[in-house]
Amino acid sequence: MLSELELLSLATKIKDNIQKEFALIHLSQNLMNTIKVTRTTMGFEIEIPAEIYDLTKWYKEKVVVYTGRGSYAQQVDVEGGFSETHKNYVERAIKNAIVQWVEETNIKVKKVVEI
Repeated sequence: MLSELELLSLATKIKDNIQKEFALIHLSQNLMNTIKVTRTTMGFEIEIPAEIYDLTKWYKEKVVVYTGRGSYAQQVDVEGGFSETHKNYVERAIKNAIVQWVEETNIKVKKVVEI
């Protein structure tokens, strides 16, 4: 069984890998900067609120106005975003984080995720 500190370390690595995915894409700063790691009764939860905003207003006035219609994080994961380069970013971030975490902690695993 992993300790709470080990679980937090892994959750933080996943968050960091998701943020790294969007570090250079200006319109994704909302997604990158809203990620939260929260302690739950089951361990840790990584939430990506990334509120949907009015794109027309952004293009015309360069102002972000949230629509209140939820998060676009899953849509970006499925469709890849405007650049279409972010498909499966969540899975990729998790796999990369696990590999990094295993290397840093020297925890023995039966199978390391291949990237």
